[in-house]
Amino acid sequence: MERVFARGRKTVRADVILWTAATGTEGGPRLGLSVSRKVGGAVRRNRLKRLIREAFRLNRARLKAGVDVVFYPRPGCAWEDLGEAEAAVLEVCRKAGILSR
Repeated sequence: MERVFARGRKTVRADVILWTAATGTEGGPRLGLSVSRKVGGAVRRNRLKRLIREAFRLNRARLKAGVDVVFYPRPGCAWEDLGEAEAAVLEVCRKAGILSR
């Protein structure tokens, strides 16, 4: 994850930041998460992590291969259900240019 932060490209949205970095391999995209305590308590942080993981899992086939992604939900992220999280994840991936289909 440190490599992605150091050498990756940052894409910003109001509620989430996405860092991307090419891996140089043909494997599928890999997910990393960084959730600050500024987002909320442990229950809120874990809920956001579960939502991002599920949105990533459902759309993994649509993402380009050979890329590492790290999602960072920003303080004030107000997602309450999977639909909101999935829309945000897809939009930030589209902005980053890693959404292939």
